[in-house]
Amino acid sequence: MTKHNLQHRIDAQLALGHDLPDLATMPTRLIRVAKVDGCWRLRLEEVKDTAIQYCTLSYCWSIMPQGLTTSKNVHHRCHDLDFNELPKTIQDAVVVTDKLGLGYLWVDAICIIQEDDDKAREIAKMSSIYAHSVLTICASRALTAEEGFLYPRPQFGPGSQSYRLPFRLPENQGLGTVVLGESVPELTENRLQSRAWVCVELCFVN
Repeated sequence: MTKHNLQHRIDAQLALGHDLPDLATMPTRLIRVAKVDGCWRLRLEEVKDTAIQYCTLSYCWSIMPQGLTTSKNVHHRCHDLDFNELPKTIQDAVVVTDKLGLGYLWVDAICIIQEDDDKAREIAKMSSIYAHSVLTICASRALTAEEGFLYPRPQFGPGSQSYRLPFRLPENQGLGTVVLGESVPELTENRLQSRAWVCVELCFVN
């Protein structure tokens, strides 16, 4: 998905007259994603506008990830959230959010205070949090929050069968290229599909 395609989808939803959600069903906090002079400037931001557009992340924790938001660090994170303290999968989700031109990301480990009544309140809103997001990033390659999901694509080597086919991009954006080649197991294996709660999350997604 490109920025152009994403904006086209958002505009189409607005044209259909989709009602804005109730503020009570929105996530309490989102990660504000921005760059200043090429450096990440992240912070937790309380949601006060139901028209805000954000991504959600669906991923495997496996073990308790590092960098959880707690009652001890939440106030600091509202001013500064260190990119380097985040697990690799969440870092990759920040990168994708930025590349898509969206300014906000929701991740359970970061946007929910993990040892507080806040946790029960936010879990109760899980269905609406996913339903109201512009899109959900599914980290299907990562078994843990520390593994990440953005990797260089494997190159088709000599002797492998691959075919390059042109295709016309929508909205008169020119021509692109699709490469058809041998199946790469590590790219086609969806590790999220083995987790029952992920199926529940995907049921929430519009």
